[in-house]
Amino acid sequence: MPDVIDLLVENELTIGRFYRRCAERFADLKDFWTKLADQEEDHGRWIQQLKAEISEGGAAYKTEMVQPIAVQSSIVYVNEQVSRLQKGDLSLVNVLSIAVNMERSAFESRIFDAFTGYSQTAKKLIADLKQALQNHNELVDRKWQEYRHYK
Repeated sequence: MPDVIDLLVENELTIGRFYRRCAERFADLKDFWTKLADQEEDHGRWIQQLKAEISEGGAAYKTEMVQPIAVQSSIVYVNEQVSRLQKGDLSLVNVLSIAVNMERSAFESRIFDAFTGYSQTAKKLIADLKQALQNHNELVDRKWQEYRHYK
């Protein structure tokens, strides 16, 4: 079984794939979805860099704070939404609602609080991840507020 940090990377990349499919499906918001997808891929790289920092002693990770099964469940859920999107089963309001729920869940779970940075690099990566998570939460929520009354 992959370790929880590898699962966190996979989760970010899976969410990025969902956002890319949204960009393909909803051309009017292509730039919005593409920006989110690009940023999710950045988050995956940042988590990989943190994993390297951990192996070098520049960071630590409290494994008890994040259950691997929870991250695996998230990955399965997002993959299911990608399938639904590819079949045309989701409207713009549906995907915005899904995105709001994903981002809010990640934000409220404070998933990146499990990392502790010792090196300047690790501290910056953790701070950037937390800020990016907050930014995504706010950005997606604003877009959902804008479109939530549409069918």
